Amino acid sequence: MSTVQIPPSALVNKNKKHFIGMPAPLGYVAGVGRGDDRHAPPPKKKKNDEEEEEEEDLNDANYDEFAGYGGSLCSKDPYDKDDEEADRIYFEIDKRMDEKRKDYREKKLREELEKYRQERPKIQQMFSDIKRDMAEISQDDWLSIPDVGDARNRKQRNPRAEKFTPLPDSVLARNVAMASGSATSIDPSSGLASAVPSTAGGAGMLTPSGDLDLRKIGQARNTLMDIKLNQVSDSVSGQTVVDPKGYLTDLQSILPKYGGDINDIKRARTLLKSVRETNRAHAPGWIASARLEEVTGKLQAARNIILKGCEECPQSEDVWIEAARLHAGATAQAVLANAVVRLPNSVRLWLRAAEVETEIKSKRKVYRKALEHIPNSVRVWKAAVELEEPEDARILLGRAVECCPTSVELWLALARLETYENARRVLNRARENVPTDRLIWITAAKLEEANGNCAMVPKIVDRVLAMVQRDNPCFVSGFHESPNPSGLKYNELKNTNMFVSELGFGCAPLGGIYGNFAEEEAIATVRDAVKAGINFFDTAPYYGVGKSEAVLGAALKDIPRDAYYLATKVGRYDYKSFDYSAERVFRSVKESMAKLNVDYIDLIQVHDFEFARNAEVIVNETLPALEKLRRDGLVGYIGINAYPISSTWEVLEKNRNCRIDTILTYCRWNFFDRTLDDYIDRLKEKNVGIINAAILGMGLLTKDSTFPEWHPAPKELQEFCRSAAKFCSEKPFDLGQLAIADARSHPDIATHLVGMQNRTMLKENLLAFTRQISPAEKDLVTEVDALFKTRFPEQRVNWEHVTDELKEEIYGTDV
Repeated sequence: MSTVQIPPSALVNKNKKHFIGMPAPLGYVAGVGRGDDRHAPPPKKKKNDEEEEEEEDLNDANYDEFAGYGGSLCSKDPYDKDDEEADRIYFEIDKRMDEKRKDYREKKLREELEKYRQERPKIQQMFSDIKRDMAEISQDDWLSIPDVGDARNRKQRNPRAEKFTPLPDSVLARNVAMASGSATSIDPSSGLASAVPSTAGGAGMLTPSGDLDLRKIGQARNTLMDIKLNQVSDSVSGQTVVDPKGYLTDLQSILPKYGGDINDIKRARTLLKSVRETNRAHAPGWIASARLEEVTGKLQAARNIILKGCEECPQSEDVWIEAARLHAGATAQAVLANAVVRLPNSVRLWLRAAEVETEIKSKRKVYRKALEHIPNSVRVWKAAVELEEPEDARILLGRAVECCPTSVELWLALARLETYENARRVLNRARENVPTDRLIWITAAKLEEANGNCAMVPKIVDRVLAMVQRDNPCFVSGFHESPNPSGLKYNELKNTNMFVSELGFGCAPLGGIYGNFAEEEAIATVRDAVKAGINFFDTAPYYGVGKSEAVLGAALKDIPRDAYYLATKVGRYDYKSFDYSAERVFRSVKESMAKLNVDYIDLIQVHDFEFARNAEVIVNETLPALEKLRRDGLVGYIGINAYPISSTWEVLEKNRNCRIDTILTYCRWNFFDRTLDDYIDRLKEKNVGIINAAILGMGLLTKDSTFPEWHPAPKELQEFCRSAAKFCSEKPFDLGQLAIADARSHPDIATHLVGMQNRTMLKENLLAFTRQISPAEKDLVTEVDALFKTRFPEQRVNWEHVTDELKEEIYGTDV
């Protein structure tokens, strides 16, 4: 079959397009060029800028509890003023709700924190009490503690016991030969003959027998171990021996004395730091900060703080004394040397400066320097005299009485060191300077008696009695115009060294308990009373909740302290506020001294102690606290005060811890109540001074019988007192004047307290206590007394039931 040859040119179509057979361009769609869009993708929708909406992601992962979805549902809407106001309102609501929940959250957080601390206490808290108890371990107990040993790296220090495997003598011989290089056998003379017979029938191989050489090896090993142990014990890092005494001493020195929560200390430290920075001149803040550091065991920090306080408060005695206390030796002396330069008139600083000196010569030098700055200080003179020999002390006392002529102690001390004739001259000079002090007169009488001049003793006693009753024992030259300008009578308050005016100033009205009053007039009244010769003032924190003490303190501020006797009370602070604890007694006395502007109180009294839970509280806690204050020199004498005299007698009978000097009774010896007569003989046996208060029955026995609405007297008694006042006014006489005359007739009462708040009342009472009572008035006193006795035959009308009701209201029925 033949093959037809076709030329290539015949295969080429000259009309064929050149792009046929080529791949389509990228993005080419068939038919689009001629308008066929069946195979074209759908056109993209054009979005208008104004209508463009962003799709929002509403997935749960994009949702927030407070802010909502990441994209706001209302983002397409414009944010206008209404939206702004709504957001502000919701913000305020959320803020308010958060504040309401704040207390609850904080309380819950504190409870959880406290619970967490209790369940997971810190190491310091868990073992602090055990560490403190280690200070009480004795030497024998310490030595009896077994050795625990070191548990670190136990496997390395205590390897497994070595295991030995028996070997034939041939192996031992080969090893020996290899070690020595020449020996091929063991020397039988070494004593290491084997008990196993030789295979050749000889003596056999040799093995260590062990006795002699093993003992030497053991001894060598022990020697080596001793050397190593000694080397370790001599090194500081490897010290294993503990000195129990030294350890306990060091431990005690670093243990904090405060065993409370460390967080409490941090809070206190932060608070005190704020106090110091807020008021850098506040001395108590520096002292408290230093004592906090001292309690926590940081003595050096305490010293740094108190020295900084000395720089900030150079005029504070307390800061300097605290700084001297925290330092010792030469540093304390240097601190006090700077202190007396800043405060050269401070008695406390000079006395403390002498106290830190160790040599008598140095102490004398300090006292001599102190007397150059404060020659009128009795305390410095007494301290300086105590260091001297009798002859030098006599010379020093001669100078002391010239600088302090009113000091009885210095006069008497000088008289004791003088001869009989010189002592008489000294006591005569003392009477000229302090004419009303009975100790000087008593010493003069004893001096005459001791030297056989007994005839002078009665004369001296008569003179002093006449003078004391005639003249004010608190007379101060330059302040009083005369020893007794008003003609008042002065009586000895038994068991004390006080001769008090028969008319005492009752300061209850200065607290406003009888109505409003003018303070300026009341202050002027107090000052006029002192100048008139009234020398006994009685107040209490209860009167006006401290107002009476404040007004009285303002009135006495510029009056010489020797011109009056001051009495206040502890225990009652408001109508239903009673606290007879020792801690409150100490605080109350300091508060009263601050309000009264004095540095000591002549007579401190337990106020209305019938409201204590029982008498044992007064006997075992209150009175011992007052006795401590007396030993500290803050109070002179101690008294008790209750409305029921039976309560007073109960405490006097049970008391064994304190010397009770006085009692104060009120409304218990007048026309309607003579209860004091039932106890007067027993009180005289106890030798206590008697103070009679409210002799006008707290307003019942006045000319118009005006008394406050709260007066607890029975209505029947109130009405009868009004009738009695009307009866006396028709005579005409004043029922109040008659009541005073009746009270003055009692021979065993030293002073009668009358409340006054203006100068008119002062003049009326001074007149009532100094004028002579006419025979007509005496007869009327007897007649009024008969009227009350007819209406109330026993004359024992009182309101003790009010005490019982209030006590039951305070403590309940279990009292």
